[in-house]
Amino acid sequence: MRIDTPFTSFYLPDWVRSIAVILDTETSSILPLAINEGSTIINFQILNPDPEELSPDDSTIRKLSGNEKMLLLYQWWITNDPTIQELPYHIISFSLYTAVANTGDNPDVVTLFEPSSEGPGMILQPRPDGSGYIDPGLYFEQTTLQITISVDDNSSKQISNSYLAIGLVFLLHILIY
Repeated sequence: MRIDTPFTSFYLPDWVRSIAVILDTETSSILPLAINEGSTIINFQILNPDPEELSPDDSTIRKLSGNEKMLLLYQWWITNDPTIQELPYHIISFSLYTAVANTGDNPDVVTLFEPSSEGPGMILQPRPDGSGYIDPGLYFEQTTLQITISVDDNSSKQISNSYLAIGLVFLLHILIY
């Protein structure tokens, strides 16, 4: 899915939540595989719902398989259904693919559906590491670092505030880079 959102202002968890809401599913069922720069391109799959989490009162959409939800999302986009208008993102292009087993280590990828005409062009800026992909874990595996420093006022070795500040800046520099 290619959306008309600058990559620099794109926040993956918000996009995942938006897709999950219109498909009446858990955010954990929306699995981003890769994010590519340009207009912002998200390669993702939708997992099947856990049967133990479903109830008879759940909506028809909620009970669909991951593949059925993906097809429904595509259909809403192709037909400009009002449901797709609930997304806070404008979809420029949307193609569906499937992996097909082959004799090698990697499965072949086959296009199922794609727009009949190309959307507007885009510029894909190269990534510094050359991969072109961003790890979705970047958003979900953030860690908070807490540093607590205690100084004994009765200690014979007094540390001046300037040395302490320099040490903290050095530590943070190491952790950031």
